[in-house]
Amino acid sequence: IYLLGYETGLQFLEFIKDQPLGSLIPVIVLSGSQSSKDVDDAYMLGAASYLSKPAELAEWKNLLTSIRTYWNSTVLPDSPFNFDQLSPN
Repeated sequence: IYLLGYETGLQFLEFIKDQPLGSLIPVIVLSGSQSSKDVDDAYMLGAASYLSKPAELAEWKNLLTSIRTYWNSTVLPDSPFNFDQLSPN
């Protein structure tokens, strides 16, 4: 994925978190790396979570469903940013 001129996702995360309102943006890092250094660096830069990218489509669907469920029930249950409110019935 091309990240607007950034060589790595961690550089892009650092850019986001360096912005005046960047600390208000929860960032979930999806990475192919399972290196403990990459995980530690992501959290040090302010990532809210670090998840490994799945290899199979079904695993992607499960991961995204889990993120959505967590986000809607724990992080933003009454927020206008609750994804369930954006889904068609």
